[in-house]
Amino acid sequence: MERRTFLKIAAAATGSAILTACGVGRRLPESTSVPDKVGGVWGKLPSGTITNPNMDIEVYAYKAQSGDPEVSYVNITGYWPGAKSPDPDNPNAWPILCKLDKPKEGTNEYDCKINLDDLGVPPGGFTLSFDVYNTKGDENLAPNGTKEFNYKPQ
Repeated sequence: MERRTFLKIAAAATGSAILTACGVGRRLPESTSVPDKVGGVWGKLPSGTITNPNMDIEVYAYKAQSGDPEVSYVNITGYWPGAKSPDPDNPNAWPILCKLDKPKEGTNEYDCKINLDDLGVPPGGFTLSFDVYNTKGDENLAPNGTKEFNYKPQ
């Protein structure tokens, strides 16, 4: 393999740009954004095919480091064919299924109960996500990725 090709592959594999053409080897900044001040992970969720329209969604949200602003709220969002954007200025925005202002007592767990039929989710594929916001207005969109489901009502 030619050295130049190898260097391109190595740079792509690390997810960051490295100056190698001049042999400098200095890492370039990956982005100019500030570090996330809030984070989150998925909790318990059903998986795969959903047959019951009632769905419980559990996520955990937290400040990234000690001293960071507290979590203000969590939005559970979803997308499916025909989903309507809640934002007239952004037709690609995902509908907010739940806005959760408070975690379960004494935890960082946020729970949302939805009914897929009430939301107008048709049979077939749909996607869930969640976004975490802190008291200073910082946001972390989909901090733990999205989850794919297949809705097959009985």
